[in-house]
Amino acid sequence: MEGIGVMANEIYLQGAGESLDQIGAQNNRKKRKNWWIEHRMQLLLILVVLIGIGVLFYTLFFQAAPDYRIGLITSYTMPSEAVDQLEARFAQYGEDINEDGKVIVSLSTYSIPSSLDTQQRENTLLRLEADIATDEVLIFLYNEDGFAQVEEEMKGLFQYSDGTPMGQDATDFENARESWSDFAGLAQFEPQATSDGQYDSQQLTTLFDQLWVSTRTSEGRIEESYWAKDYYDQCMDLLERVRQGETTTAKEE
Repeated sequence: MEGIGVMANEIYLQGAGESLDQIGAQNNRKKRKNWWIEHRMQLLLILVVLIGIGVLFYTLFFQAAPDYRIGLITSYTMPSEAVDQLEARFAQYGEDINEDGKVIVSLSTYSIPSSLDTQQRENTLLRLEADIATDEVLIFLYNEDGFAQVEEEMKGLFQYSDGTPMGQDATDFENARESWSDFAGLAQFEPQATSDGQYDSQQLTTLFDQLWVSTRTSEGRIEESYWAKDYYDQCMDLLERVRQGETTTAKEE
């Protein structure tokens, strides 16, 4: 009888041992699952931060920074390929002012159609005001309908055609602008049709011909900042070369 009892106990203990192993494995899985649930937001936040650092690192060390930024204000969305062509056109007259081996002109676009909802309009105006405040955009291209949407933000910002600054809160913008055809480098520009076939060369030429050109006045913050004044002079030199149709690439050759 004792032998039978011992065997029964051994069988029971073996079965109990297997059950404990299974229970332990299940508990471990539950712990891992609970840990993931508890720390999921923290891990996602860390992932977002790492991605942000990666993007910043790429921007700083691998993506070339623009030498010039030019504002483009329109009452419609300019085709992206047209924007690319304009950037390349201006780059022909630019210089490598940040000495990274490339001449890059970036157009900051502000599309403000009358159909734009209030929130989108506010976002666009906020971007425009930020670019004005940082003095990064000193040259503006615009069509009349688009500019009419931002006149309040642009009061007294430009200089007149003779180089004198507009008065504070002045709104006689018609005296502070030049036409597209006043610049030989723009008047001679022949854009290429977009790859999707929506705009041919003539249609793009018509859009460009409707643009006006205005420049910021150097008075105020720009005069007081060495960096801003230097950049201002470089932008005015760029525009003068465009006016004369004198490319820097031709000069190098």
